[in-house]
Amino acid sequence: MIFDYKYLSSKFFSKIRIILKKSLAKLYVIKNKCVRNLLKVSNFNLKLKGKNAIIFAYNETQLLYVFKYLNLFTSNNIVKFVYLNNKFISKNESLDLFKLKSTDAVRLNLLNSLQYLKSKFLNILKIPQLRMLKLLKSKK
Repeated sequence: MIFDYKYLSSKFFSKIRIILKKSLAKLYVIKNKCVRNLLKVSNFNLKLKGKNAIIFAYNETQLLYVFKYLNLFTSNNIVKFVYLNNKFISKNESLDLFKLKSTDAVRLNLLNSLQYLKSKFLNILKIPQLRMLKLLKSKK
């Protein structure tokens, strides 16, 4: 799923960090070209308006496979990663959230999707609150 971070506050980022702490998979921030090719969505960059995306993956092997396939594996492509417990998104999941108009609906979807990670703990994301980001996350 894609979440629009256009208007998120530092308080909301704090909630996300608390929910995501203590988990077992990894969070990768990667370039839009990789996401676009992975999802096979030609206008994906336009939808993200030039911003980077965050991908949740089960393990590094999955991500390495994608980068090797696209010849995009450089230090610039992976901005940072932490442990989380999730998998790659599907094309259908990625497009569904574009229908959401309300920022509150996006926030609610994000928090609901991540609730199951509440019991785990790891020090993670330090994302600048004023930056507009897109979060891609898949459900199991």
